[in-house]
Amino acid sequence: MMSLEITILKYRIDHPPSHEVIYALNLYSLLSELDLVIIATTVQIRREVIESVLEAYNVKYFILEKVVFQQTSDLKLVKD
Repeated sequence: MMSLEITILKYRIDHPPSHEVIYALNLYSLLSELDLVIIATTVQIRREVIESVLEAYNVKYFILEKVVFQQTSDLKLVKD
């Protein structure tokens, strides 16, 4: 079982269906406006993934798993 499948199963057990939750393995299956995006990637590609999401979608909030960036310059680039 993939980690995404385990996450979906655990969420459904602990939370009654009160919000629409979309799980995606690629950026092309998402709506144009997103309330919350959870980024769970390795540090090597995290900046590129965040920038790709910001270029394609309006996002209200991000949750970034683990350390956000190894370099302050990467944070500044994404923040701007």
